[in-house]
Amino acid sequence: MKLYRTTIDGFTLIELVITVSIAAILFTIGMPSYQKMVMDKRMATTRETLITDLEIAKSEAMTRNQSVILCRHSGETATPTACDNTAEWENGWVVFVDTNGDSNVDANELLRVTAGLGAGLNIDYSKTSIAFSSRGFTGTTNGTFRICDGRGYQHGHKLILSTSGFIQTENATDCPS
Repeated sequence: MKLYRTTIDGFTLIELVITVSIAAILFTIGMPSYQKMVMDKRMATTRETLITDLEIAKSEAMTRNQSVILCRHSGETATPTACDNTAEWENGWVVFVDTNGDSNVDANELLRVTAGLGAGLNIDYSKTSIAFSSRGFTGTTNGTFRICDGRGYQHGHKLILSTSGFIQTENATDCPS
């Protein structure tokens, strides 16, 4: 008579409970760090996009020897190629060459459109638009962009735009928490 040995491969209930418990603990510890990393990346991306668009506007104004305007638009609900003075900066902005000097986006003047930032981010700037002259100056349009989210001042960014078109970055110490 032959005896056959059978083996059962798999996990016991105790092994499964321990594995799931360890995974839950690691997930609980790691998730806040991951969320912070994602929020930091969104803030940095927004800051860099705004800096890039300001520098493009300045550069194009000097290259074309014409006024270039960066203005806010109302995002998805309106034509993204038109300025909207009632919109918020976080809804997006438009960069265009103002060839006829009317401060409106006309055919063939559009250079760049930046879409809205999504929920959670806020951009505060007191002016509705910024016009760069053919020399790269903003004239009297100087001010500070403040980029914030709900985490408070230690995570915010400031972009200080001088009348000469120079952009300086700092941490925003006045973001609401």
